[in-house]
Order: sequence, then C-alpha cells, then structure tokens
Amino acid sequence: SYQKIIANYRIRSASQQLVRAITQAKECALHNQSEIILCGSSNGIFCDGKWSNGQLIVDKESKKLISIFPAVATGITVNWRSNLGHNELIVFTRMGIPEGQWGSFWIENNYSNDRRIVINAVGHIS
Repeated sequence: SYQKIIANYRIRSASQQLVRAITQAKECALHNQSEIILCGSSNGIFCDGKWSNGQLIVDKESKKLISIFPAVATGITVNWRSNLGHNELIVFTRMGIPEGQWGSFWIENNYSNDRRIVINAVGHIS
C-alpha cells in the first residue's frame, strides 16, 4: 500500500516536470521567435531520446542550451511516441506549435500507475 502511494507520487511528479518542460519550450519558441528543441538526454549535454534520464531545451539554430531538467524518479520510465516516429525530440516552431508532429508521452512504472500526456498538432497539452 505504501509503495503504491510512493509510485503514484513519482508518476505525478514526473508528469508535472514534463508539462513544465513542454510549456517552457513552447514559450521560448514564441518569446525568442526561434525553433526550440525539447529532447530526452541521458547526460544533460546531448539529445539522445532517453527521456527518463532528463530533458533539455535547446535553441535549434544557435544550439544554445536553455534549460536542463533532471532525471525522473527511479522506477519511472518516460517515452515519447510521435506520429512521425521521431521519438528522441520535439521541435517547436516560432509560433510555439510542434513542427509537423504530435504524439504522447507515456509515463509508466511497475505498479501500472501509468499516465499519458498528449501534445496535439497545434501544441495543446492534455
């Protein structure tokens, strides 16, 4: 019972972190009027699609690192599943919408307490 409560907390925390990262990437694209990359990163330096190990926000043109988000809690896995099959990153246009892609983040653990964060074609998060 206690482990299930902890698992629920970890899923909720990981979900909130991803929503913050998505929102910040969209806002950076709009504010800076540049294409912004949100990606998974295992080392906090390069995009490699390992979403559970952390996330980066990077300016696509200048390659400037804007933000680093830490790894999610142990036992939690995060996967981005895109309609285009580009599961290692999301590019937001200058208008703050995903560049031709949409999909879902799946946040999962061993207790079947899964969550899904959906980004639609115009960048709406649900």
